[in-house]
Amino acid sequence: MGADISKSTVLRDLIVHVESESKKELVYGSLKLHTTEYATQFNEFDNRNAYGEVVACADYEDVKVGDTVWFHHNIVINQTNSMTMAKTNKNASHKYRLDAENNLFLIPYSEKEMSLNCMAYLKQDGDTKEYKALNAFVFGKPIEKNELEERSGLIIRNQHEYGFALECSVEYASDYSKTFGIKEGDIVGVTNNADYKMDVNGEDLWRFPYYSIAYILRDREFIPFNNNLIIKADEKEETIGSFELAHSHVKDQTKATVVAIGEGCEELQVGDRIVHENKMMYNLYSKDGSEYYILRELNVIGVI
Repeated sequence: MGADISKSTVLRDLIVHVESESKKELVYGSLKLHTTEYATQFNEFDNRNAYGEVVACADYEDVKVGDTVWFHHNIVINQTNSMTMAKTNKNASHKYRLDAENNLFLIPYSEKEMSLNCMAYLKQDGDTKEYKALNAFVFGKPIEKNELEERSGLIIRNQHEYGFALECSVEYASDYSKTFGIKEGDIVGVTNNADYKMDVNGEDLWRFPYYSIAYILRDREFIPFNNNLIIKADEKEETIGSFELAHSHVKDQTKATVVAIGEGCEELQVGDRIVHENKMMYNLYSKDGSEYYILRELNVIGVI
């Protein structure tokens, strides 16, 4: 019999016990599906239990033995066949499994390096049962367009078809993300390809790194976050014969006026007239017949 890994002195990362790698039952409307012990190709990511109890860890401030942590689903996926995830041999090669008999897994974790290399995202304190986001991550609950309009008093344009992954209410923000002004209860807009849905005790929450936030809606005001800015698009003039037609909200518009800047913007000021690229440019809202967009400072070509 090998040594008990959970009794080891751990110098870094977390060792977590996962009761079951896959869910026993999936519910789709009125349909209930009973799963096998291991996940199959059918809705493979939703079929994973991406949480477990910490049984050993280094001396961290935010995580201790007995806490429950939520982590990336790849932790419990057989890395030798991660696309099919149809696993019949429990002793098959696995990147993160340390002990197949006791179902112990290694979770990469850091409280100093703030990056996606940290694969533990949320913890529930084993004593107080309180939740806390970890590292550079934030958890949010999506809100609908009508609620966003009600809370802003504006005609909202962005929603998913305009480029944002989601708008949500911040449920849990890590201590590090709070140093950038993010507060629990804020409404935030998150850019594409940054969101990651997680099942937290039966509730769907979205995890994203703080730097993927484009704006914060607070007290009926859109506040650009980090190196983002809000611009008012120019009307584009087109000449047809002797007639000039003015249009706003033209997709290829490249001139605008800066109306708000995030604290991470270094080169621009409110009131600047700019020429910009259209990449990562999201239509945010309409006001008094004008269209307002949000984009990163790095997509500004120059000041006119």
